[in-house]
Formats: sequence, structure tokens, C-alpha cells
Amino acid sequence: MKNLFSITLFSIIVLNLYGQKDEPKTVPFIKTGYGYFNDGLMIDGNALSSEIGMKLKNGYIFSLKMNFADAVNDIAFYPDMPDWEWNFIYSYKWTTLNVGYELITKNRRHSIIPMMGPFYAYELTTYPVNTDEGGVELRKDIRATIGIDLSLQYLYNFKNGISVGLNASGCLAFQYGPTYLTVMPVVAIKLE
Repeated sequence: MKNLFSITLFSIIVLNLYGQKDEPKTVPFIKTGYGYFNDGLMIDGNALSSEIGMKLKNGYIFSLKMNFADAVNDIAFYPDMPDWEWNFIYSYKWTTLNVGYELITKNRRHSIIPMMGPFYAYELTTYPVNTDEGGVELRKDIRATIGIDLSLQYLYNFKNGISVGLNASGCLAFQYGPTYLTVMPVVAIKLE
């Protein structure tokens, strides 16, 4: 009887320890990327993205993503200054609260993650204007927008918790329609 109890207890402990490794669990992660940015299919630039989030046991992902982009419109022409061509300088910051789902292959190496969520953007435009005294001064305009961010990520997952891949995303602003487009390589680290 003592042996049966010992074997049963040992079996429960071993099965419990090995069973937990195969079960999915909630995993926090961080991602970062740097790549191409476009505003309204007119202005090109570069964007930096940072994301923190959680992958739940059921495969759903919740994350907070911060994006920063700079762009220069170097073909601007000013009718009131016919001899000069000036540059518009744009700075963008937008935050997205994403919800997504990870579609993963059986060998757990490849993931496709469609995501979407609301965003809030802050855009600063700097450009020159003529003054009444005949000089030129820089004017700064600020524009805030809200809308929906749609993104699709592909990740190749290494066994050590690091993933590399590609992220493509686009924003639909409520006031303006399609706005920010980004395509960038990303690196993700799962904090297991």
C-alpha cells in the first residue's frame, strides 16, 4: 500500500511538472522596429516603433505601441516666394492600443499576427512664412487625429524567445481617411 501511494504521488508530481511545459501560458513581450513611413501617399520618411504587450493563453494579444516618425517634403513651392523652394518638416507621434491574434505553425517557428486598435496621433509641421517686414520666419502647426490602426506582422520565432520579422501597418483617421503607412523589420523578445 505504501508503494502504491508513493508511485501515485510520484506520478502526479512528474505529470504535473511535464504537463505545464506543454500548456500555453500568458507571455509578456517587447518589440521594436525601424523602417519606411509615408503620410497620405505623399510624404516619405522614417519611423521608429516600440511595443509592449501580452500574449494570452488563448492566442490573443493585447499591446500598446508608440510610433515616432520624421519626414521632409523637399518639393514644396511657395507662390508668395517664387524664387525660393523650402522644405516642410513633419514630426509625428502616435500611440495605438492593439488587439490581435497569433496564427502559429505546428512547429511554432512562423507566426502571422493581424492586429487592430484605436490610435491617437500628434503631428507637428514646421514651415517658413513671409513676415510683414520682408523677412522669413518659421511657423509651427499642430494637428491631432484619432482613428483605427490596422497592422499585419510576420515573425520567425527562434527557440530562445527572440523573433524577427516584418510589420506593415496603416492608419485610418476619422477626419482625413488613410494617413500613416509603415513597413519595417521588427525584433521581438518574449519575456518568459
